[in-house]
Amino acid sequence: MRIGIMLRGVDKRGGSGIYARHLVPELLSQGRDLEWLFIYRNAAQLGSLELAPNARELVAPSPHPVAWDHIAVPRVARRERVDVLFHTKFTVPLRGRTPAVMALHGASWYVEPWFYPWWDNLYIRLTMPLFCRRAAHMMSNSVCTTEDYVNLIGADRAKITTVPLAAAPFFHRVTDADELARVRARYGLPEEYILSVSVLDLRKNVPRLLRAFDAARRIHPCALVLAGAERATVAARYPEVAHLLTDAVVCTGWVPQEDLPAIYTMAQLFFFPSIYEEFGIPNCEAMACGTPIVTANRAAPPEIAGDAALLVDPLDVEAMANALIQLLEDRALREELSRRGLARSRRYSWSETARVTLEVLRAVGGSSLAAPSRVA
Repeated sequence: MRIGIMLRGVDKRGGSGIYARHLVPELLSQGRDLEWLFIYRNAAQLGSLELAPNARELVAPSPHPVAWDHIAVPRVARRERVDVLFHTKFTVPLRGRTPAVMALHGASWYVEPWFYPWWDNLYIRLTMPLFCRRAAHMMSNSVCTTEDYVNLIGADRAKITTVPLAAAPFFHRVTDADELARVRARYGLPEEYILSVSVLDLRKNVPRLLRAFDAARRIHPCALVLAGAERATVAARYPEVAHLLTDAVVCTGWVPQEDLPAIYTMAQLFFFPSIYEEFGIPNCEAMACGTPIVTANRAAPPEIAGDAALLVDPLDVEAMANALIQLLEDRALREELSRRGLARSRRYSWSETARVTLEVLRAVGGSSLAAPSRVA
């Protein structure tokens, strides 16, 4: 069986890129009896993932992602006699006869459309129902995502398999004093701090995060580390809270994955109050490092973090501030949440995500799951 993997988003820093970079090596490890074809959109992406003896890569050049999805990839699939396509993002080719599986990374265009410009919302609302009908199967990253696709988009529940994501295997508590000292010095981290790890899109709720932190530190002196963006970038993106970027706030800029475990380990707590999170890998990373969590009480975080977190309304600054104060002042609670997080983190692994995904790909490629429906 020959499986083609659509990898135009493999070099993205955020969710879909992380998903591809962690999942695909596990698929190759568990699918040594299969042939794998990595399909990229441009030559710069070649070499993004390590090849196994039963895998090769090629470029299907295209001037636009839409043309790549629906014209370039079907041509490659036909020419290379691919049995099943798997797209690590949320589209499938609408042309061609090769059955395709797509990953579902949330339905935020439907749940919180104000996050996006009108043309993005219009495109998704026109095309996503077609993708869901066309797909032979879909891999959802959480029950939250599955329910959103079924209830808001009308996706066929029978064509969705829900399998959670995970932190990378190297996320764990760091006990090496030299490594902790190296990371602290590299990013200028204070001795004690609240940690938040995120990009600066609207879902991450940065203005309310900063307001909650500012309110909390007036009661309990503390510091905040924002990992993921430069101070000037935060101030320019959110000028209404630029005055809250005081000396108590450290902005690290982009942090390589290998430095994050130490940053999580040294944090007093992890603060992740996203307005809409379809999964939230950072919560898994924090749990794997034993860092107690304050996170949102909506969408997927309650499902993922469970009893290893304090859950708060991400629209309620006062409630968020009170949760921070509660955790900062209660060492016993922090230790209990740390213990629960370490235990809960064992539920999630990329190996298991790959195992379930591979079962679906084998089934679709072998035609034991329904063939893709035609789009009228």
